[in-house]
Amino acid sequence: MPPPAADFSFRIFFEKGQGDPRRIFDAASELIDGFGQLDEAVAGSVDVRLQPTIVLEDIKAGSIRVLLSSLLKNIDDEGLRQGEIKKAIGPALVKAKYAVIGYLDRDKETATNGAIELRETLRNLAATSDLRRLGD
Repeated sequence: MPPPAADFSFRIFFEKGQGDPRRIFDAASELIDGFGQLDEAVAGSVDVRLQPTIVLEDIKAGSIRVLLSSLLKNIDDEGLRQGEIKKAIGPALVKAKYAVIGYLDRDKETATNGAIELRETLRNLAATSDLRRLGD
């Protein structure tokens, strides 16, 4: 689990002195982009005006550990006053990212066969989360 300042994190293991060093940073960048797209899909299912963004909280040395947080932009004033949108979407965004991280941790063969399982996990997350109270 990430420290209190971050919503989620991932770690990229690598062997020092081997391979193109850019591959590590490219992989981190692609993961961050993918998590941003996942946030947009989940938040957009509630309100297309929501604009989630991911912020860097920290980077740990050694095998790269990237700690991130999700923020929501363009939440309507009523939603902010009641706090309902953020309370419902925030946990769903984090759970969706951890489901994807768990999927990505699998070996290639297991991951290939598990894509349908991941899709169902994300559907179940949406169906059982507080997002249902918001009409999605």
